[in-house]
Amino acid sequence: MSASAKQRVIAALFTINFLITFSFGMNDSLFSLYLSELNAGGVVIGFAFTFYSLSKIGLSPIAGKLLDRFGAAKVLSAGLFLYMLISVSLFIINEPIYVLAVRVMQGAACALFRPVMHYVIGRITDTDGRGRAFGIFDLSFYTALAVAPVVGGFIKEYSGFDSIFVLAGGFSIVAMLILLPIFKELSFERCIQTKSNSVKKITGHPLRGIYVFIFFKGWCVVSVVILLPLYMKSLGISESFIGFLIGSSTAVMALFLPVAGILADRLKKNVLIFTGGLVYYASVVLLFRADNLHQLFFASVFCGFAGALSQPSCSSLLIELAGKNELGHVLGRFSFIMGLGASCSAFVCSIFLSYSDNLINAVFMSCLLGVLSLIVFLLMTSNKLVSYRVSPDASKTTLG
Repeated sequence: MSASAKQRVIAALFTINFLITFSFGMNDSLFSLYLSELNAGGVVIGFAFTFYSLSKIGLSPIAGKLLDRFGAAKVLSAGLFLYMLISVSLFIINEPIYVLAVRVMQGAACALFRPVMHYVIGRITDTDGRGRAFGIFDLSFYTALAVAPVVGGFIKEYSGFDSIFVLAGGFSIVAMLILLPIFKELSFERCIQTKSNSVKKITGHPLRGIYVFIFFKGWCVVSVVILLPLYMKSLGISESFIGFLIGSSTAVMALFLPVAGILADRLKKNVLIFTGGLVYYASVVLLFRADNLHQLFFASVFCGFAGALSQPSCSSLLIELAGKNELGHVLGRFSFIMGLGASCSAFVCSIFLSYSDNLINAVFMSCLLGVLSLIVFLLMTSNKLVSYRVSPDASKTTLG
């Protein structure tokens, strides 16, 4: 693939990633409030997040294999079509039980969408510049996440959730139209697996360390997503300010991502992941100890900085260890484990929402588990990265 073709593909995927993330980030950031308006109880709210996670983790390994077999274009098309159906469904239905079915669809759509982005970037970039590439590309994801809660909060406050669903459906259609011109460029020649390039030969213990890290990181992130809007609502903060505070964290993360990507190419990735994770868990504790807007804003900014520090390093290290021959398979397994952690978190949160008035304990527990997982991760990756790096031959592949 020529340099100009790569730029065209990355620009198109950047736009698609932004549109879909922004569309559903508006609703997801306030989803617990949306279910509350439908008079859903704590169990239903927890199940909504659990069903989403179970659907995502159930399809993620299959989606990874589909990527290796059928290519990114077809898998991405299916994901975008599902997102359009989800928007229409949320606009029509008004019963909590039906929302659970839609969340299953959304989990499937996510499994067919997000891994495709990393798959393509991993296939068309070189090892030396991959961290920077992910840092820049992920601006589309985290900028959308930063803007979406703010816009979603204002739209919800002045127009309601139906307007959010209409906007999401329109953006899904636009994303499908953007995909059409690059459809052929997203077709890669199928790689034949041999014993010399199998995942087991390439990865070993460091990859398992990444799996441990992402399981408990996913656990903590979902705890924050579910409980933070409810916690801030209990402090008397309006929906628009809730959206602003959530968006401020992601905005800082988006701004720092390019710098974090450069650091990922120059420093030890496992150290950056460990440091970023440790600071993130500390900032989450501060976030749920805050009791006014100034403290909440400071903790939110701190969360964004910490999240950016580990993000490009994690993506780059994962792809280095996987190689390109089974990249879809490894990304599918990675998404499966991250979703499993999110599902466990949603289940635990549903219990706390139903039987306890103290939401902070659920968050503190997830942070403690996260810190323990960082220690395991560092032990499994220290002094082993050089011997487990992918050889140049294993990383090369022919693009169609």
